[in-house]
Amino acid sequence: MQFVGNLEVLNNEQWLMPLAIGKWATCEIIGHLIFWDQFLIEKRLPSFLLGTEKVVTPKVHEANATAASMSKEKLKGEVIHEFIEERQRLLTFINELSHEVFDQTFSIGKSHLTLSDYFKGLMDHDLHHFQQIEDFMMDIDKKG
Repeated sequence: MQFVGNLEVLNNEQWLMPLAIGKWATCEIIGHLIFWDQFLIEKRLPSFLLGTEKVVTPKVHEANATAASMSKEKLKGEVIHEFIEERQRLLTFINELSHEVFDQTFSIGKSHLTLSDYFKGLMDHDLHHFQQIEDFMMDIDKKG
């Protein structure tokens, strides 16, 4: 949340600029993270906790493209605020789970994993995107 909050330093041009050729802009990355946080809270985690045989999965590329596109239509501050709000909501949800739940196995498609492993994968995903943004910001600083 702090990392994303610090993105306020980007001007609007930088916020909307692709990180590299063929890559998303910072706003699109944050927009897709918002979508997945909402999806986790509203669909995937409740489905898993209810013991539903198949955990709900959207069409990933479509969902990402829609979320990325929608983020470009919003103001930078609005996207940042929405990310922080949804991430806090997700953390609250996670903190209310019993410790035993984290060791239970569930399936997404053909993958079988524990909730702990799943959250580790999500953290790695976030860190990958945050590193991309950090590299982009360092390039901006170098260009002056």
